[in-house]
Amino acid sequence: MRKLLSTTDSLGAYDFISNLIELKHYTAGAKKFIEEALRDPLPTSWSDAWPAKVNIRSLVIHELTHFTDCTTTLWGLELTYRKFRLMNAISDGHSTNDPLSVFFINISELTSHADLVVVGDRPLSDATSMVHRVEIHKKFGPVIYVDFKCGEAVFHTVPLSMLAVIEANAYANEILVKIKACEELQECQEKTQYARKVERDFEAILADREQSEYTVLLRLSRTHFPTLSLKELLIFVSTLCRFTLDLSDPACSVISNIIERSITNRAGGSTISQDLRRSSSRAVIFFKTVLFLYGWMTHSNYSTRTNIMRLLQTEPKRAISKLWNYLHSSFSLTEDISELFIFESMLSATINIAKETDKNILECCSRQNRALINENPLGLCDLDKLQFLGFFLDDGTEIEMPSGPNINISGYLDGRLDIISKVELMCRRELIKKFFLELDGPIQYFPINDPD
Repeated sequence: MRKLLSTTDSLGAYDFISNLIELKHYTAGAKKFIEEALRDPLPTSWSDAWPAKVNIRSLVIHELTHFTDCTTTLWGLELTYRKFRLMNAISDGHSTNDPLSVFFINISELTSHADLVVVGDRPLSDATSMVHRVEIHKKFGPVIYVDFKCGEAVFHTVPLSMLAVIEANAYANEILVKIKACEELQECQEKTQYARKVERDFEAILADREQSEYTVLLRLSRTHFPTLSLKELLIFVSTLCRFTLDLSDPACSVISNIIERSITNRAGGSTISQDLRRSSSRAVIFFKTVLFLYGWMTHSNYSTRTNIMRLLQTEPKRAISKLWNYLHSSFSLTEDISELFIFESMLSATINIAKETDKNILECCSRQNRALINENPLGLCDLDKLQFLGFFLDDGTEIEMPSGPNINISGYLDGRLDIISKVELMCRRELIKKFFLELDGPIQYFPINDPD
């Protein structure tokens, strides 16, 4: 697999251009075990193989979360539509200037983390406070930075990017798989030990300065809602990630004014607001929702505060909607429009410009998966009820999912390799950046030259 535009770590990778997944460190010898772990119900009694099967499921769910983010949310369909539009321009020999510039709006919000993060020399658990600031970056537009401080000194800085949103969602679902499996395990000493290990591993990754793109939003949420259990916290984070990714254009426009007024940096607030009106800078939605929920609870009476916390524990999606309806009375109307019309319209538009195999993937996977994941985080769903492509192991071995479109992924990749390579070449040749509108200034537009 090719991984210029991909999420990638030491365990797996999701490629945004091909929509394909690679699970690292596993090869052909593990094929039978992996497919059984994904296909068969997990045993409810402890065995030496039980942790390995759960681990396989959790790793795969992490990467599949990225796939569902790209195929079942409005943000994902926008990214996919713009990708297909660029591919079609290349294939048809048309100018790629505009399609590439627009595609870079989305891609820049995924790649900005690597450019802007400042990794410190101490664990993030040393932080005594987290503070944020807004700056306008010449390449990436408005950015909220989260500074980790020990005393008065900043020792680590994380930009709020779309990478932070999708990785928070993926990691939350990864751990939810383990929690759900542990809950269904019969009582035994190993069950208690495994549950404690899940908690310890979570604390360890929160402290890991190299993993801050995965954890900055998890840490933000736990800091503001410390009474949530780990499972409740992860469900809340996954739910808020989906909310952030699936907010419609009208809804983004409605809340942009509220968010703008909450930012003391006038230029930064205005630029973020303008970006939100075109459904960009969505990471700010997650960030501000947490802060607004916390503020709502803090300044409410005991009864209201108790009700909000109860909703966060049991119905986080409802709590999030109630917050934004409290802040803007017309917000509920935008939610209804999104579910009844906007998603289906966007999906149809994306399918209409897709090539045949990509059409099949979207038609098979998008609606059914969306319906299920809108009810529960992916990490709590039954795999056999969802539709997924297969994926690759480290040596190119193909793994079949329990249910999904009848597509040979090696053949699919071979058939699309030329256009995938051309998209990657364009992205390598051009500086990835986005155009944006700054307060009282001209639009920051970076022309992109067509390739020779």
